Amino acid sequence: GVDEETAIVLRHARGELATLSCSLRCDTPREAHVIGTEGRIRILFPWWAGTRIAVQVRGGEEQVFDLPSRGGGYAHEAEAFMDLLRAGRTEPDVMSLDDSLSILRTMDAIRAQCGVRYPADDAQR
Repeated sequence: GVDEETAIVLRHARGELATLSCSLRCDTPREAHVIGTEGRIRILFPWWAGTRIAVQVRGGEEQVFDLPSRGGGYAHEAEAFMDLLRAGRTEPDVMSLDDSLSILRTMDAIRAQCGVRYPADDAQR
């Protein structure tokens, strides 16, 4: 099956809220938005490649920046992984293994609250 639509509200340790939504059923702009008290950033389609962003500082004009393309999708991750291997390291500074596990636990909790289970969830670990 396919998870067609999800809306999520996350509360962080200091009380900040993050809202996330995704949908295969709705016609959406397919952008990623980061909105804060001082302004917002829109990562324009295709957001997963990160080649174009729009930045608006509170009350100011939105500015659009074109960034160099580094391939589609996981180019940044692949490059960072190769840098780690070359340096003989196993964990990056920007995102620890504990950070990755925390994200996976959050995703598991979201699926559990939505009642979504996959066959692998029942596999003995």
